[in-house]
Amino acid sequence: VGIEKQLVKNGYILLVLLVTSCTAPGDNIGTLEDSSRDRSIPYQIWLPNVEVDTVKFPLVILSHGSGGEYSNHTWLIDSLVENGFIVAALNHPMNTTRDNTDEGVISVWHRPR
Repeated sequence: VGIEKQLVKNGYILLVLLVTSCTAPGDNIGTLEDSSRDRSIPYQIWLPNVEVDTVKFPLVILSHGSGGEYSNHTWLIDSLVENGFIVAALNHPMNTTRDNTDEGVISVWHRPR
């Protein structure tokens, strides 16, 4: 369990680093590779449409609900970005609309770790 906590923590740290390293406005799409569990974690980052170097922005990390995915929340993401927030969202492996397993549903409480 200790290594699992560390890997999840490292994943979120990497996501924050990806957000803070973005230098241009727009949408940024990518995949985090979790080789220890042989899985890919898709993510997207939305930035306000202004010069990033001139302003500091608050960051919102969006975690979709069980069996969902971040694309179900574009109404919220768009509103946050229009109001000056950076939004980073990822899809949780084995617990999305298109990839929903018993293991993924049962382990939903491990997300914040």
